[in-house]
Amino acid sequence: MKTMTSSEARQNFSAVLSTVSGEPVTISKQDKDVAVIISSARYKELKKLEDIFYMARRRN
Repeated sequence: MKTMTSSEARQNFSAVLSTVSGEPVTISKQDKDVAVIISSARYKELKKLEDIFYMARRRN
């Protein structure tokens, strides 16, 4: 996973978007991780897993 400062991400947003197609990008600010940017495809995968998890919990 690649890490960038918030300033780097802002200045190179196009590069951030290119990178997230292959790996998540962690954004840090003042030496603390504040966000993770993932591709839309990965988000959809995670959302589907989350939905499955919550449906399974409701059954129990």
